Amino acid sequence: MIQDFDLEFYRGKTCVVYYESTDKGKVKYIQAFEDYEEAQTFRKILEKQKDKFCVSFINMDYFQDEGIRAFLDVHKNAVTPTKRLH
Repeated sequence: MIQDFDLEFYRGKTCVVYYESTDKGKVKYIQAFEDYEEAQTFRKILEKQKDKFCVSFINMDYFQDEGIRAFLDVHKNAVTPTKRLH
């Protein structure tokens, strides 16, 4: 379930969604950046790596809360900066 603190965290950030190949299969991650250029640099680094693959690059400045909620719902299985591990 998406909480208010998730929305607050992602508001205004640029997110890179990528897969990483591991010995247990592919793992999806969301990396969030305060700075757009830093996110672009991270995306370009991913393009050069064989075990990682960028699938989304999203600037949350263009989304209201419902858009952020939809983004997080689509990527609900991803490892995120706000996900609590049990």
